[in-house]
Amino acid sequence: MKENKTMSDNINPTYYRKGIETTDYIVSHSMNYLEGNIIKYVTRYKDKGGLEDLKKAEWYLTRLIKVQESNELKLSSLEEVIAEEEISEQIKNRLGDNYENKWKEI
Repeated sequence: MKENKTMSDNINPTYYRKGIETTDYIVSHSMNYLEGNIIKYVTRYKDKGGLEDLKKAEWYLTRLIKVQESNELKLSSLEEVIAEEEISEQIKNRLGDNYENKWKEI
């Protein structure tokens, strides 16, 4: 039994169990890998890794920011494509039967 407690303490040391357990917090907020590691390293830096843990958190935060920026750029591009398609559809609707003929003229 004592071996089990030691194993548990190595996996989940006290600095992860102050207040709400870090893993429970991460899971309860449906965080992804990058977000979870930011929380993990910020939570433990005072009790374990100090500045090194803060730098690790910073690395994950920088990576998360890059992912978010990329996602927003993709979303912005997608919104532009949708807007262009909507405009094209509006033009097509206004031209009605003449659409094909007008398009060939262009």
